[in-house]
Amino acid sequence: MSFDIREPLYLGGIRALGLLDKLVTGPLWRLIESVPNALSLNTQLHQLQVCLKTWSKDAITVLYGKCVFSEADVSITRNEVY
Repeated sequence: MSFDIREPLYLGGIRALGLLDKLVTGPLWRLIESVPNALSLNTQLHQLQVCLKTWSKDAITVLYGKCVFSEADVSITRNEVY
């Protein structure tokens, strides 16, 4: 167990998952909970698709903490991970 904690590759993966949670999955989950049906999310899902295509070519905005969704759509928790 302590080997896993000291392994840089594992730590990098965990940090990447934390960033994705803050920028994508966390806000998306809050959006899903706040709408009456899935069809209400068409705009946000298109925005997510465009953002993921952009990240596949150049993911530098991930390091700047640019969230996929606008703050008008979902509340964004900014903490030490940001």
